[in-house]
Amino acid sequence: MIRLKNAESVSALTLHMNLTIGYNNGFKTIIRVSTVMKVNSTIYKGIEYIQVNVLPDDQKTRLLQTINHDFFIKILIDGKLVGRCLQFKDYEIWFENIYKAQTATTTKNSRTIINAAVPSEALKKI
Repeated sequence: MIRLKNAESVSALTLHMNLTIGYNNGFKTIIRVSTVMKVNSTIYKGIEYIQVNVLPDDQKTRLLQTINHDFFIKILIDGKLVGRCLQFKDYEIWFENIYKAQTATTTKNSRTIINAAVPSEALKKI
C-alpha cells in the first residue's frame, strides 16, 4: 500500500510500480505504472513561477531542449535578480503537452514496459 501525504511539500515525484498481471504461455506479464508530478510553484508578489534549476534533471533537460527561451523571465527578489524562471502557467502547458506526451511516447515504444499514467488521486486508493 502506498499513501502520499503532504504532497505539497514534495517538489517533484516520479513513482514507478511493477504490477504482475498474470501468466501467458508461461511468461509473466508485468506492467509498469508511472506517474510523474509537476513541481510546485512559488509565488512572489503575485507572480506564480518555477525556477528551472529546481526541476528534476529529466524535466530540466527536456524543458531546455524544447521550450522557446523567450518564455524565461527574471524576477527581482529582495534586490537579487533571479533568472531562468518560467511562469507557472507556461510550465503547466509545457508539462502537459510536451513532457508527458514525450514520456508516454518513449515508454510506449519500449517492448518491455507498458506505461499507464495514474492520476495522483488514484494513488491514494492503491
